[in-house]
Amino acid sequence: MSQTYRGIRLGLVSFGLGVVLATAGTATGASSSSSSDCKGSEANLRQLAREMNLRSRQLDEREQTIALRESLLREASERIDERLDNLEEAQEAITAELDRVDELRDERVGALVKMVESNRASEIAPMVAALEPLLAVEILDEMNRTKAGKLLAELAPTTAADLVSRMADPVPLEFE
Repeated sequence: MSQTYRGIRLGLVSFGLGVVLATAGTATGASSSSSSDCKGSEANLRQLAREMNLRSRQLDEREQTIALRESLLREASERIDERLDNLEEAQEAITAELDRVDELRDERVGALVKMVESNRASEIAPMVAALEPLLAVEILDEMNRTKAGKLLAELAPTTAADLVSRMADPVPLEFE
């Protein structure tokens, strides 16, 4: 319980008891009041004091409940933050691995380009025709334009047309 809240409650309880005592003193000190009026006032004051004590206990219970909930929320927030940190680390690791895989693929495609360029177009054309079209297009894109043209001339017309049309297609954008 906060010190300010506790101080306010104690002040209210003290004020309430002061009113109770002042009322009781007035009731018992009044000479014109009858004995039954005095007993009735005392009963009312006792009932008021019980109600104030009950309300004080209810407020204490509510405060404990709120403190418990705040504690549980803090713990849940800490667990969520920890999970987010773990996910961010995993995402960074995955991104790094994907970058490494992309670099390896680029190296391999570069090696294939050099191999294709180092051979005669007539000798390498059957192999390029047998490749998956996307890989063949990637190789042709990386090749020297003159050598790529000679290679396309050695391919079957339908295969060459398909590869050229794929080369002319817009490059898809990659979003992260």
